[in-house]
Amino acid sequence: MREDPALARSHGEDLAFIAGEADRLDGSVRQLLGFARQKPPLDEEVDLSALLESAAAAVTRQTEKDGVGVSAQAEPGIVALGRG
Repeated sequence: MREDPALARSHGEDLAFIAGEADRLDGSVRQLLGFARQKPPLDEEVDLSALLESAAAAVTRQTEKDGVGVSAQAEPGIVALGRG
């Protein structure tokens, strides 16, 4: 339809809209298929000490405005095997 000049003149906006929606749907389908075909996660080491520090810092930022303090302590280098 895009190649026919008569149609392009009379229905140009409609054709552009339809083509844009087709492209958008193509992207959505590709994203969905990519999600459905995810590779299985690999085992990897997770630094629990760093994770605890990061979580405590995030909570502290939220609670300090209410006058609540958060304290977290962990031995450095605590590692667990997790799914990445």
